[in-house]
Amino acid sequence: MREKYLNECKVIKENCEYTAEAHHIIAARNKRLSIGFQLVPAIIAALSGILVVGAVVPIWWGWLTVLSAVVTAVASVLNPLKTYYDHLNAAKNFTALKQEARGLKDTFSSTMEDKEFFSAVKNLHEKYNNLIKFVPPTDKKSFSEGRERIKRGVHKPD
Repeated sequence: MREKYLNECKVIKENCEYTAEAHHIIAARNKRLSIGFQLVPAIIAALSGILVVGAVVPIWWGWLTVLSAVVTAVASVLNPLKTYYDHLNAAKNFTALKQEARGLKDTFSSTMEDKEFFSAVKNLHEKYNNLIKFVPPTDKKSFSEGRERIKRGVHKPD
């Protein structure tokens, strides 16, 4: 029976590893989006202010300013920075749980009595189930990219 619990730790560790990687990929993508949606329009608005003060406003700049305002409005609705933090926090939680599962399986289980070990694995399983209830979903593309990164050995210790 102990072997089944060791296997459960392994499965939870792997699930957490893949899911954390997907969340990191989604978070990075949203960080880039937030820069594009927030920084670029802010720079355009600042330059518009300079041109208005200098009374050198070509017609195309007016349209660029309008486009900048539209991008800013879209960014405030999509809020990629919030999505970035949601996925970053999910990735961190899955990474912590992955380390807990690895430690329990590879290190701590050897010194635990069966009853204590079974209880720890059950607790780990419940933590995993509670975590997946509250994190944002991943997408197939990010999960596949994460799987490929993991298979290439990106998380293997040196």
